[in-house]
Amino acid sequence: MTEQEARDRAVQHWLRKSADASESAQSELRAGRYDFAVNRAYYAAFYSASAVLLAQGRHFVKHTGVRAAIHLRSVQSETPTELPQQEMLRAVRARPRPVQFWLEKSKV
Repeated sequence: MTEQEARDRAVQHWLRKSADASESAQSELRAGRYDFAVNRAYYAAFYSASAVLLAQGRHFVKHTGVRAAIHLRSVQSETPTELPQQEMLRAVRARPRPVQFWLEKSKV
């Protein structure tokens, strides 16, 4: 297996994890378990961001590294990447107050 093939497989792995976490977040939200819904939504965003960065040849172990890379990309980019960054930051900030965040964002 080439390095590119291995990276592509890893990207697909993170995208699957993101989709699973997103589905789990929706399920937890419908069940009224808001703390768990926020946790799963945060991980869905983290896994997606990790997949995007890995596809670009960048790999991070810590969440802070992924967030910093997304922020740096947003600052340096000519194209607006502010929305995904802000959504991820909103999820991070919402962790201490998950009920308010999800009640505002949900249609339940």
